[in-house]
Amino acid sequence: MARNKLGHFLLAVAFAAMAFTPLSCDAGNNPSAFAGKWVEENGSEVMELFKDGTGIVKEDKKPPMSISWKVADKRFVITTTVRGSQYSVASNYEISSETLTLTDDKGETTIFVREDKLEEFKAKKAAAEEAAKAAAAAERAKVVAAAKAEIAACANKDYKTVKIGNQVWMTENLNCKVSGSKCYKDDEANCNKFGRLYNWEMAMAVCPKGWHLPSKSEWHELNKAIGHKDGSFSYVGYSGYWWSASEYNSGLAYSYCRGLIEIGHDGRDKSRLFSVRCLRD
Repeated sequence: MARNKLGHFLLAVAFAAMAFTPLSCDAGNNPSAFAGKWVEENGSEVMELFKDGTGIVKEDKKPPMSISWKVADKRFVITTTVRGSQYSVASNYEISSETLTLTDDKGETTIFVREDKLEEFKAKKAAAEEAAKAAAAAERAKVVAAAKAEIAACANKDYKTVKIGNQVWMTENLNCKVSGSKCYKDDEANCNKFGRLYNWEMAMAVCPKGWHLPSKSEWHELNKAIGHKDGSFSYVGYSGYWWSASEYNSGLAYSYCRGLIEIGHDGRDKSRLFSVRCLRD
């Protein structure tokens, strides 16, 4: 449900007239499993369900809204009545002692957590996310370590250079074949023409000795020297994306995109595959 939440839909049809008629509860053999106060994981919405099939939905800075709820045909249904007309939202659901997960017909999911379990849930989720990041970083580090010999083999290649302002750049994208790098569309001819594509960790290690992946400030210096303005591009042969050594945050690093006229920059997921253009130390 993302931002298409229960409260959003129901509030939209209910604020014009606050007259609500509860429905009977048909929650299977265990309606008490649903009863209680549920808080959306980001804290923006509270849904309190009572055993008699009634309930209240509260959303930030909006009046509480009365609802009816039931479980029918393996679907969790919330209903409100406005001026004699009933409006319902039916969702697939998964329920545990800690969470109630609702998935609408568009495949959008909202997770509610029991109020007394919210802090514990947040702590578990944060720990799991950190563990996943650490595992991903460790795996990428393995790839980089395994590629050291391959990177060394590229050191003897002669690269054409150009001096722009006070900087000396390679005039071609790096084409050092190392584990984890790829050709655009997996076509070797594209590597010969455009160079290879690397994730950020690999990009940080792949430039030959005497060269390095340029930082954000070094890209800005190039931008200033050539007098181009910021922009964005996406067409192979007309523009390209290159990694920067500067991190945006723990999961993102700055990348630069340049077209025939403009140059721009943005934070990108480190697992993305972009080109590498090395700058002389």
